[in-house]
Amino acid sequence: MREDILEEAKKVEPGPGKFEGEGIDTIYFYLVSMDGDGESCGLFTDEDNEPIFECDLFIVTAEEADALGLTKGDNFAIWTSDNGFVNGKVFPDREDFDKWLSSWGE
Repeated sequence: MREDILEEAKKVEPGPGKFEGEGIDTIYFYLVSMDGDGESCGLFTDEDNEPIFECDLFIVTAEEADALGLTKGDNFAIWTSDNGFVNGKVFPDREDFDKWLSSWGE
């Protein structure tokens, strides 16, 4: 748990703007990702390995679960849309995340 980032996230207004409609969990994990944490995931073209979709994935710790109202062990994905909005989504496990990622854009 990054207490310093949690305090910073609490100061961010969730909308309007890049976090519009998102909760403190998305803001927190976005700020953590800016420090290079999280697993970089995505879908890429076969020909030239260009990204089709990119996101960062986090496994929620017990401390993060308590602070953010999530469940320990959840998978939390964040990504930025083409128009600059940051989005977050919770998955109960990696399998559900992988299914969602593979179906992205269908």
